[in-house]
Amino acid sequence: MPTDANRQFLDFEKPIKDLIDEIASMKNRQEKTKLDLSDTIQKLEQGILTKRKEITQNLSGWQRVQLSR
Repeated sequence: MPTDANRQFLDFEKPIKDLIDEIASMKNRQEKTKLDLSDTIQKLEQGILTKRKEITQNLSGWQRVQLSR
């Protein structure tokens, strides 16, 4: 099963992909600079859960088919 970072995203999932990319960037920055960005990362991770719920509640029939494949 692919992880979020390396899976393919459908068009309507772009906001989720953007958040995942931002988290990866923050984790990379945290590693390089030794800054504590854990609060920001945690908020972004919570944002992913919220956005997933929002998107899946408003899917069209075709989007449901795409997501199931």
